[in-house]
Order: sequence, then C-alpha cells, then structure tokens
Amino acid sequence: MKSFLLLTLLLVLTSCSFSSPLEVTRPILAKKNWSYEAIDTIRAKLFTSRKLLLAAVEKTEEIVAIDKGTGELRWSYNPPLDFVWGQATVAISEKHKRFVLLLSDGRLLSLNLKTGRAAWSFSTAGGFKLIRQRAGRLLALSSLGALYAIEWKKGRVLWSYRPDPGDLVTSVAEAPRAPIILLTKGKKIRLLNEQNGHQLWESEAIDGLVETEPLSYGNRLIVNSATRGLIAFALNTGEEAWTFVLEDELLRPPSKSGAKVIICQKNGSLTALSLGLGDLLWQKKGTTEKAPKISEAFVSSRMACLYRPGDDTIITFATHDGSLLFQEKARFKGTKIQVLFRECLVLHFGGEKQTSLPCIVGRHGQSGKVVWLSRMKKSPNSWPIWEKSTLWVAADDKIWSIRCNPPEWSTIWNRKN
Repeated sequence: MKSFLLLTLLLVLTSCSFSSPLEVTRPILAKKNWSYEAIDTIRAKLFTSRKLLLAAVEKTEEIVAIDKGTGELRWSYNPPLDFVWGQATVAISEKHKRFVLLLSDGRLLSLNLKTGRAAWSFSTAGGFKLIRQRAGRLLALSSLGALYAIEWKKGRVLWSYRPDPGDLVTSVAEAPRAPIILLTKGKKIRLLNEQNGHQLWESEAIDGLVETEPLSYGNRLIVNSATRGLIAFALNTGEEAWTFVLEDELLRPPSKSGAKVIICQKNGSLTALSLGLGDLLWQKKGTTEKAPKISEAFVSSRMACLYRPGDDTIITFATHDGSLLFQEKARFKGTKIQVLFRECLVLHFGGEKQTSLPCIVGRHGQSGKVVWLSRMKKSPNSWPIWEKSTLWVAADDKIWSIRCNPPEWSTIWNRKN
C-alpha cells in the first residue's frame, strides 16, 4: 500500500514538473530590457543592422542610431533636407557600413553606418523615388523611369538601364536572390542581369497588371492581374506556366510555403496552389455571414493567420494541409498580426478590454492561448522588429526593447505541421 501511494505521488509530481505549455492560463508579462526616450514622436518605421537600431524623430527631423543591446545613443544626424522614411526609401549594407536614405529633393544620401557621418550623395534628372538593396549594389529608380546600379562604398554608378522608348520602369521587386525584376508602364515584366544590367527577357503586355510585390521562388515568377488573376512565368525563360482566376482582390501579395503558393483574398478565401503547375491543393473560408471581412493576413511557411474585425477573431490554419489550428475570440482587440519565433508564436497588437491599455500579445501557434503580453502606456507607432528572443517597438516618443522568450513554450511546435 505504501509503495502504491509513493508511486502515485511520484506520478503527480512528474506530471506537474513537465506540464505542457498549452495548459498555461495566466500569461507571462514580457520583461522590458531597456527604453530609449526621444525628444518627440518616433516615425512609424524602425530599421536594424547587426548592432544598431535606426529611427527617425519627428520634431527634430534627425536620425538616431541606438545600441540594440543597451539602448544607448551611438550617433545622431540631421540631414540637410527632410527625408522620406519607409521600406522603399531606406537601405542598409552591413558589409560596406553604409546607410542610404532618400531626401525630399530626390537625392540619395549615404551615411557611414558606424559613425553617422555623411559618406556621399548622388542625384539625377528628376530625382529618385525608390531604392532597393542587393548584396553587391544599391538599386535606385528615378522619377523618369530609369534604373541605376550604384556602388555602396563610394556612390559610383556601375550601370544604368532604360527600357524601350515610350516605356518607363515603374516598380522594382524586392526579391534579393532572383534576377532584377521590373514592372513597367507598358504593363510588361522585364528581368535584368544584376552584374551588368543586360535584359534577360520581357513579357508581352499583361492586361490589368497590378503593381504589388511579385513572388519569385524556384523557377517561378508570379504576378497579379486585375483581369486574369495570378499568372506564373518560368523564371529562366519568361514562358507562361499557369494562371489562376481570383474571386476577389488580394488582401496581401502571394506568399510561398514549401512548394505551395498561399493567397488570401479580401472575401476571406485562403487558397493553396502548387508552385509548379498551379493546381488547387486546398481552400478555406475565414469569414462568416455576420463578419464578412478579413482586415489582416500573415502567411509563414507553417501558418496562415487571419484577423476578422467583425467579431474580433483570430483564425489560424496550417499551410501544409489547410487544417484549422485555432479560432478564438480574444479579450485583446487585435489590429495587426504576425507569426514569429520559428512560427511558434502569433504576435499581434491589441488593447485589453478590461483596462483599455494597449499591449503586444503573444499567442501559442497551435492552441491560440495567450502565453505572454507586454503592456504599453501608449499604442505602438508601427510593427515591431523581431530578432531571436527580443523585439523592439516604437511607442510615441520611446523605443522599447522587450524580451519574450520564456523557455516553457519556445520549442514546442508539433513538427508534423
């Protein structure tokens, strides 16, 4: 009898010691490592290098570089003119120690990433409107539709490209590992060799071509047409491989998940297609009659996560087969979502309904349970930057460093998903 009681007690203690993180009911408060206070509101986007966070301050119109580990100010710089601060107007090269931004007069200004001192500036007729970073060069698109490849270190022009007379380059895809992908005013796609700027191929004019980010993966280049739907080209030859007719406009550009293309439409339809042939693999619906709209969608290699504002619900599907992982009304009113930390975590902005305090919420990827949250005094200005076990977020006039890697839940993704 005693041995039976001892065995029972041992089993109870063992089960308590190794209880699943899915059973966590009280979320962990994420620890704030440090905060940096600026003079005025931080602009909506943060940029990061290996050691620095780069932010722009509204009132002083200065750029500040902050040590990611300690929150200390490393340097600040006041550009001679106002600058355009966004994903397509700022570029960083860690290798060449350069930070390039677009000034309001269309000039490019390059700063030394380590010291914050001006390194070079470059302008052209009509000025520039967009820049993209590649490993070996900076790509800059002028307002007159010409593309320049510029050396990072000294700002020297390596080559320039102008399409046929009567046509202009209107957009440059971000895809850093593919050939340079251009969309033009004549509704054509053109591919260039990164080393010399020579054209590899061009498509016929595509009726209704939408200037959203194309998906380049393997030997496929996928673009969106308002009249034809998705169109896939062979990346090496430019031949049309397949098309897929859409029911509604896309909520976000197509995403890849293994050998699948995942698309989310504004009517809440979530669809997986085979990358090679465009075959329909599965299709799910994320809306209801009472809540017919999806306002946010984020797709990763393992999960597709949707936010339905009509009934304040987050819905998450596994991308390998479309199975429902969780669907839950939350006590946190979400506005934006993202999948982070090896896709074990669904992260979203929210507001606690009981206290009305803004917060960042971390949900477990499979169960949807809130496993940690970070309360803020003011709503974040933009989406956080995530790296390993830390995220950095700007909220009004402060930048916060937040640690969010509790060991209890960080490694428990079910590998079959």
